Amino acid sequence: MSEIDLVLSVGKRYGITEALDIYTSKIDVKDYVLAKCRFGCSMYGTNWCCPPSTHTPDETRQLLKEYSKAVLLIGESKGTSMHDEFRKGMLEIERNLVNKGFYKALALPMGPCRICENCTYLEGKPCRYPDQKRPSVEGMGIDILATVKRFKKNIDVVDRDKEKRFGLILLD
Repeated sequence: MSEIDLVLSVGKRYGITEALDIYTSKIDVKDYVLAKCRFGCSMYGTNWCCPPSTHTPDETRQLLKEYSKAVLLIGESKGTSMHDEFRKGMLEIERNLVNKGFYKALALPMGPCRICENCTYLEGKPCRYPDQKRPSVEGMGIDILATVKRFKKNIDVVDRDKEKRFGLILLD
């Protein structure tokens, strides 16, 4: 079973409809993405999976050099819990990939973590669920929408009728 087959066999239960093998050198990391987090997102500085507690764009560029490929995940739904389900699916896929020998697998979901109603970040306490904590792609400076459009030229990344979700799982 290839990594794509494994990703889709697990992912379909979580609304993941497509998985693409990509090279990490093709992932767009831009400084403006972090600026949009800092100056446009209410989650900035409020949880463990968003800046400033994530990698900077420069640190992300360095991290990506340690990986040769990734799996780009795509899903869509009209449901309101798609974000949480997609994140859970990515973590399960990551665990399965590690168990299949991809020991460096690292899931990078889209958007902030919402496992807890009130994150311990603001209290200065450790995360309650460190095994589920993963940084958001945007929080690391990854322009996920530009990356998706690079591989799916005809996709409407902002479809008002459907909630779209994207993510990356770094592999080696």
